[in-house]
Amino acid sequence: MGIVDRVQDAELLWEAGRREGALMSALIAFAATARRVRPEPIKDRDAFEGLFRDAIELDLEVEFRSKSWPVEAILYCDDSGATPGPGLTRCFTGVVPCT
Repeated sequence: MGIVDRVQDAELLWEAGRREGALMSALIAFAATARRVRPEPIKDRDAFEGLFRDAIELDLEVEFRSKSWPVEAILYCDDSGATPGPGLTRCFTGVVPCT
């Protein structure tokens, strides 16, 4: 499944009212795009956050458990728990309860 397929899935899910699934598909497409745009040997997270900062002129932080996080740290998660930040997928899957 390629990037275009993920974007199309995100659009279909959004139209069907499945917002969380749409967001996850869109984030996967964005992460794959980040890796394609930044193929040099850097971590996937660094590619994602770097492209996010370059492509989206937004300096936004989100408070989670009394700590302020850049929005790109909230949106990216490798599901291993090894990366800093709460990570959106951990919130959705219940590993870290969203409050």
